[in-house]
Amino acid sequence: MKAHMIIDKFDNTKNAENEIKPLPFTPDPWAVRELQLFTDMTKIKAEENAAFGQMQAKYEQNQAAIASDVYNFARARSGDKEVLGFTTDIIHRLLKGLPLTPIEDKEDEWAMDERFPDEETQYHKRRPCLWRTRCGEDKDGGAIYTYTDNKRVQCVDNKGKFHMKLVTDILDDIEPIQFPYMPATEPILVFAESFFYDFVTKGTDGGTKYNERKPDTYGFFSYLLPNGRVKKLDRYFTKKEGKFTEIPYSEYVTMRAEFNASVEAALLGDKVREDKKE
Repeated sequence: MKAHMIIDKFDNTKNAENEIKPLPFTPDPWAVRELQLFTDMTKIKAEENAAFGQMQAKYEQNQAAIASDVYNFARARSGDKEVLGFTTDIIHRLLKGLPLTPIEDKEDEWAMDERFPDEETQYHKRRPCLWRTRCGEDKDGGAIYTYTDNKRVQCVDNKGKFHMKLVTDILDDIEPIQFPYMPATEPILVFAESFFYDFVTKGTDGGTKYNERKPDTYGFFSYLLPNGRVKKLDRYFTKKEGKFTEIPYSEYVTMRAEFNASVEAALLGDKVREDKKE
């Protein structure tokens, strides 16, 4: 089915006799073509891949709703640019599970989690990843809370992106959540470096053993806010006795140098052993 036919089929401007009235706008050729390309692609992939065929079936089942959404998007795109921006922002936020209006710190908006029956920790009904934990009382006996959003902070290093509670806690102190709270469409991005200090050890046979474990040493250098501002962080941690402990930059640099040297020596030793086998 052609894209414009899909749009026409579900156009709410049709009369009772199901005759198509002239559209109240000229569909954006770009949106029409993109929908057509997507429709063609799903059919081709469905023929090549059984798993994708299941997705294609769902697409066919929901084609009316999808076409209606595309119709409305095309109408917005052909009109006022401010309306288009408003529409796309709403779609973007909803797809990411973000609220459309600021979150208020109201008692009836918080709920208990069965994992925390003491009521000390609660989540927000409009954003389940937003938590508050009671940490004391003010001079009038009112509760004092700390707030954290588990999806607000994301780290990135040479291995990829990851979430880490340690970093989220640090940013919650530096950039505390304030109400009314409007979660950004992009997370605070923390630029990091990580390694497992004892990655290289000697095996029982005297050869090199590489320990495949999660990193135990981290350097967090700076962070990028959703508004584009970059700020220094310069915090360094290593795991001691099972817990992360903050260390000075000088110790971090020393550990990193030792880690790099051990890896280089191990790789060189492996190469020498391989050469002897040949």
